[in-house]
Amino acid sequence: MLGFIKIFLQGLLYVVTLPLILLVLAGYAVYCVFVFIYIAIRSVIVFFMGGTPLGDLPEDVEAKRILMQRATATPENSTQALADAITQSQMQIIQTIYAQQNQQQNEPVQTQDNFVTENNQDSEENKIEDMDDGVSD
Repeated sequence: MLGFIKIFLQGLLYVVTLPLILLVLAGYAVYCVFVFIYIAIRSVIVFFMGGTPLGDLPEDVEAKRILMQRATATPENSTQALADAITQSQMQIIQTIYAQQNQQQNEPVQTQDNFVTENNQDSEENKIEDMDDGVSD
């Protein structure tokens, strides 16, 4: 008898709460539809006004901030900015040189015999190409 009452009360609970759950889900679905329509209309308007519909990315905000600083920079600040840019480019060049040196160290060393053989083959090909084939233009 106790098992029957337990099952009966669970069924009654489900019957009572099911309409409330469905009401909450239907309200949420209506809310989502309105948000979808609002964002779609807003995105179209912002797009045709020349903006970005999804907003600026953090990189874009940082780039705009740097451009604003450069535009309002005094000559002393621009000289320092130029010095910083030169230092940065020198560092990149040095890093590239180190990377190339490391890559060359990993490659097999070309011996003198291989170098002479390759040069002889190149010179023979050039001689053949330079020969007149007897056809005049």
